[in-house]
Amino acid sequence: MNLSKFLLLSLLHVVMVIPVTQALDIHPNELLQQAKLYKTKGELHKAYALLQKHQHINSAIQLQLALLADMLGKESYANDLFESLLANKDISQDVKRNIVRFRLKFAVSLQKQLRQAQAWSKQGQCHKAISRYEYLLAFNKTHIKAKRGLKRCKSKGILTTKNRPFSLKPMGLTGKMLYQVGQDSNIRAENQELLAGGESLLKGAYQFQKIELAYKWRANFMSRRVNITPTYDYSQKLYSTTQANAYDRKTHRVQLKIMSKDPSGLIWRLPISKKWLALGGDDYVRYQQASPSVSWPQDFSNMSGRTRIRWQIKHRQYENTLYRPRDGMSQALDYQLTLNITPSVKLKPAVWYRHHSTRSDQSRAYDAMGIKLGAQFNQHKFHYSFSAQYGYFLYQQADAQTQDSGVHARENRRTDIRGSISYPVIKNLNASFHINYAQQSSNQTLYEFDRLKSVLSFRLKF
Repeated sequence: MNLSKFLLLSLLHVVMVIPVTQALDIHPNELLQQAKLYKTKGELHKAYALLQKHQHINSAIQLQLALLADMLGKESYANDLFESLLANKDISQDVKRNIVRFRLKFAVSLQKQLRQAQAWSKQGQCHKAISRYEYLLAFNKTHIKAKRGLKRCKSKGILTTKNRPFSLKPMGLTGKMLYQVGQDSNIRAENQELLAGGESLLKGAYQFQKIELAYKWRANFMSRRVNITPTYDYSQKLYSTTQANAYDRKTHRVQLKIMSKDPSGLIWRLPISKKWLALGGDDYVRYQQASPSVSWPQDFSNMSGRTRIRWQIKHRQYENTLYRPRDGMSQALDYQLTLNITPSVKLKPAVWYRHHSTRSDQSRAYDAMGIKLGAQFNQHKFHYSFSAQYGYFLYQQADAQTQDSGVHARENRRTDIRGSISYPVIKNLNASFHINYAQQSSNQTLYEFDRLKSVLSFRLKF
């Protein structure tokens, strides 16, 4: 094992393994903090499931669980929890008075919501009233009137598809700025079209800048909320040495992101994008891409989690006539599970398959498959991530440009290991350190390489 690999594995042990073992010891304050984070994101069901699983720890968790149960319409369960807390002699009188005060205020808020739904119904805006009525059905004091109001809306025929209104609400402009400085041990591996096996390794430092602007819209279509976000981003990667200038990269990308979340937790996404890439100062390639995906909540044993399936379709067209035979289409399908081991530890196993076709150069067409395991965990304000991936690539024809190809088509086996640590410096400003190692073996010497990258990154949101 060479020195770079030894240092990589040592660093990954320090920043990944040790924090994981510490994170497995769940602390009540950590649970409450995670639940608060879920509530801030509007993911009340996740916060509820988390606290319900650990409600036996102490009364503070039981209290937050009772409040969430009330908010989610689980009135009977919330009442049982509140009565148990009020009968608990270890809870102070101040806390008990706050419980009584909350329940009174919550009852008043339900009546206000009922009056608002009734007003919408009278104004012919049943598309707004329906969801409110359905929520109020869960509470004894509003159930009867909510049921009547819902029936009244349905009798007006507002629920027929042709009469459902469409609305589009602007949510505002957002942006991101990213700045990175990095060190690369094998710059030529950045673009395998330009690999040259007989030359010495080209290593050096680089800077990377990226800016992204997005404007988010929220649409109400067919009584379903859909987020529509057009974005534009520009990025450039500049190497510090003149020998590496051929690998300087600039990209422009426009993208339309469409996303919708079902009340059941089902989420579907459809990002569509077009990207222009320049390499070494010259136009190099254009991409058009669509990546539809769907994910849904799923429990595994005693763990909550999600399942995701994603299909990626990408068309590429080279500007340089030398590479025109490599124009074509690639498709990829991946299946990923997200397992919430603890509130602060997640595992993400995945499998993937890719088909890469070309216009005429079949030595660049291939089928590939692989596996990946990712892990994410938080400790205090630090966020750690780690992933390891293995891929097998089988090409359709031999590469005539290599001297050792013979009659055999290329076979590549690639391993990628990545680790990172991030920390929120101030609000909306995040600093992170990344280390990536890639190793590829092949039956053709030209395409074998090792590569080690280290990157210091700063990301600003506005």
